[in-house]
Amino acid sequence: MIGEIFGGTFGGIFEGIGGGTYGGTFGGIFGGIFGGIFGGTFGGTFGGTFEAIGGGLVGATEAIGAATGVGLSMGTVDAATGAILGASGAILSVVSGASLGWAAPSLVPLGMTALNLLTWTRGRPRAGPVPRVSVLIPARNEAAGIERCIRSAAACEPPPAEILAYDDQSTDATPAILARLAAELPTLRVIAGDGLPEGWVGKPHACHRLAQEAGGELLFFVDADVVLEPEAIARVASLAADADVVTAVPHQEMRTWAERHFMPLLMLTYTSWLPLALVGAARDPRIVAANGQLLAARRGSYEAMGGFAAVRGEIVDDVAFCRQAKRRGQRVIFADGARIARCRMYRSAPAIWAGFSKNLYEGIGGSPLALAGVIALYLAAFVAPYLLLALGCTAAPELLGVGVVGVAANLLTRLLLALRFRQALAPALTHPLAVLALVAIAINSLRWSRAGALRWAGRTYAARPQRLAREAGP
Repeated sequence: MIGEIFGGTFGGIFEGIGGGTYGGTFGGIFGGIFGGIFGGTFGGTFGGTFEAIGGGLVGATEAIGAATGVGLSMGTVDAATGAILGASGAILSVVSGASLGWAAPSLVPLGMTALNLLTWTRGRPRAGPVPRVSVLIPARNEAAGIERCIRSAAACEPPPAEILAYDDQSTDATPAILARLAAELPTLRVIAGDGLPEGWVGKPHACHRLAQEAGGELLFFVDADVVLEPEAIARVASLAADADVVTAVPHQEMRTWAERHFMPLLMLTYTSWLPLALVGAARDPRIVAANGQLLAARRGSYEAMGGFAAVRGEIVDDVAFCRQAKRRGQRVIFADGARIARCRMYRSAPAIWAGFSKNLYEGIGGSPLALAGVIALYLAAFVAPYLLLALGCTAAPELLGVGVVGVAANLLTRLLLALRFRQALAPALTHPLAVLALVAIAINSLRWSRAGALRWAGRTYAARPQRLAREAGP
């Protein structure tokens, strides 16, 4: 009974949101997985499937990657992914179905991450003519990184037609740096900020002003702490050839202890719960993932969906922008941007705390019920296995199997991500502690939002309902 419920539920969900091909594929996969889990046969079914898939992918994806240099993903990493899947299958096939049933919350992220790493698009470095591209950089107190960002944009091949930087009333050395660079780089133009109108959040307004001034056919919004790779424009243009909006996750640089132990959870969240191919395949605005560090839109598409003016009151503007595009019938592609750019998002534990507290609660819809569900899911998938393992080794030996499977699934998931995104391996050992820190940030994000005290870049914003009410006006 439970197997039929889970199998039918997940099959129906994916069939409904993906339609035809994706619905049948993902519905079948997840229906089979959950039916197997709770029917007691999952050990052989899922294990054998993983083993077979892994063995096939070792050869096939390595050949694709070696032959094309692009394709689904890097041949070497794909081969490693396939090998890990094969090894996982061999282990899972001999573990009892009951243990695997209780370990399901940890196994789903492993399977989903493996699927996403094998199918996540990156664009192509050479894909024909490139349209006139405007690189648009909003900047408020970005002295630490603005020069690297602008110089990397100017060094792209092919180069952008123009680089526009919006100085949003910075109080640090940003204006002086921009003035010096503007005198040196003929394609750079600096726009002085003219204040923040009522009802606007700072970044959407800066991007809105940049789009007003830009003359390009492809508007490429880049955060000021991002460093573009030389082939960035070519890759983004190749993706935009098949989409209205492109958003991508740059390679995340992690240097301090706090960064190395916490920031891998960002990529884990992207890859664990949603087949990322569905973002581009499904037109449903609920099926969306985005990263505002890299966001590009065709000029006509940008204007048709209302641009950043349509999301002027949103803190999590990237997701809102992409959702708005989908509401207007546009196609959004969410890409792996590791070959497009790199970014050091936050440089310290306090910065991580403040940055994610700003947007985590609103990022899941601003609903206490949704927040509670996400917290419960993360605790079940990423913390509970370690507690069960401890109990299995001490007071309750019958829990040892499920604990071992759950912890192994966590470590394999982190290993896959570390291989693909060049992350350190040692922080995977403190994985449950990082997740507990994320839970604390989520609760703090709720507190900030409810208090109307969302603070960022020297500004404080009201709670989302109040911001949107101001946006709507009388």
